[in-house]
Amino acid sequence: MSDMNSLIDPTKFIEKLNGINNIDKIGSFKVNDKVVVGEMEYSTLDLKKGQYNAYQVDDNLLIIHESNIDEITREYLENITWKFSGNVVSVDGGRFGFYDSEIVTKINIRNYNLSNSIPDIDMKYINFKSQTGMIINTNMVEDQIPSDIKNIDFGVASSTVTGDGFYFCYIKEDQMALLVGGITADTK
Repeated sequence: MSDMNSLIDPTKFIEKLNGINNIDKIGSFKVNDKVVVGEMEYSTLDLKKGQYNAYQVDDNLLIIHESNIDEITREYLENITWKFSGNVVSVDGGRFGFYDSEIVTKINIRNYNLSNSIPDIDMKYINFKSQTGMIINTNMVEDQIPSDIKNIDFGVASSTVTGDGFYFCYIKEDQMALLVGGITADTK
């Protein structure tokens, strides 16, 4: 990932989301350790632990710590100044997401996978034509799950809408993260 980050043109970074058409709440999940971002492999974000609300904002995926704000509006989101997190998500399967590193690590250790990879989600749960993300539960994972982490919401994933490629991740302080979808990236 770090090699790819050095190739990215910083002039393409967005600071503001303008012209938002749709905001849909997806659900929420708990982060016990660190927030990680990715598709197959992940990078760590410097965000707080706790409960996160997840939103589909046009083709972008947004998470907001529960302590931040009760209601998300277009005006609120359009006035945020985003900072590039330093992470570029490499996508090869048409989706990206945010996850709790504690649960990801437990699944990986149980399945003898010591890499920094996201567990495989059973394809019957994935709808690549939908532009709405979904909360990821441990029961959706193809690998064997330790009994102490069954039926836990541990992340959110969404279609990139435009398919494979490289997608920027932005943050606001230690409470929000935004994965910018392909349509938004192409129009900013």
